[in-house]
Amino acid sequence: MGILSPDEILERSSPSMHNEIVALGQSGLKAVGFFYKVNSQRYPINVDLMTAMHQLGYRMGLPVVGISNEKENPYAENKVIRSTSVESSEEEELRIFFDGRCYYVTESSSKPKYRAVDGDTGITSFPSPEKFTAAIDFALRTADLSEDEAEQILEDYNAVDIERRTPTAYFDENGEFDRIEYLEGYDDYESRLSLNRSGIANRIQERKNILAVEACGLRAGGESGSDVNQRLSQYVTDIMVEAAVKNLSPDKAESIRSWYEKVRPSIADAWSQRNRAIANMGYSIIR
Repeated sequence: MGILSPDEILERSSPSMHNEIVALGQSGLKAVGFFYKVNSQRYPINVDLMTAMHQLGYRMGLPVVGISNEKENPYAENKVIRSTSVESSEEEELRIFFDGRCYYVTESSSKPKYRAVDGDTGITSFPSPEKFTAAIDFALRTADLSEDEAEQILEDYNAVDIERRTPTAYFDENGEFDRIEYLEGYDDYESRLSLNRSGIANRIQERKNILAVEACGLRAGGESGSDVNQRLSQYVTDIMVEAAVKNLSPDKAESIRSWYEKVRPSIADAWSQRNRAIANMGYSIIR
């Protein structure tokens, strides 16, 4: 293959994984610094990788710089667009393009409310109150949104946020209990907490960095598109169950509580095994 030019190295390197360059001893090459990739807002695509590069640069006395991945952000221009829904001519859609993101404020009733899509990564998530309010303020300043409309949107956003963070029991088509589920966190830190009928309790977070790699047109590896699963403790599921049955009929609430008593020991055991595995891993590293 030969020696790659700096531009070729930048083009082929992953924004979220270490990149190794191998050269023969007589090639005359030497390290002059390190880089990590940033998005259009100059934020690192992978914070952990940026930290590792800075630590390595400090140890070796070499500079570390952030370099744009040169992928154009389709939402770079701040603007507000109102349009008619393609699904229903009677429904209006409102999108706010702000700070490199597209905020879907109002859409057809069949779609989830208040989604935000990051233009650099293509990742969809529920926006934080700070970021969503900033987008609404922008629309107010440009007179694309009235005060009354903005107030109503923010009120509805808060209601949707509370609903998504409330543990909810779901049932299958036969009316049988299926799972308890809710969401927590915002933006790149949004995760789904789930307790299914088999007694498996997980916190599921999409692998944001791997999705970011794919959004940049690069190969993410064998774990591409997978999720990060973390076991939940029985104390977390205790709260989930009680919150989920609060608004159910007495019969359904009692049925779920009875089921939970049977699976709780397995949840506690899985949590203990996870903690032991982490402790053993730490011990082996120290040793």
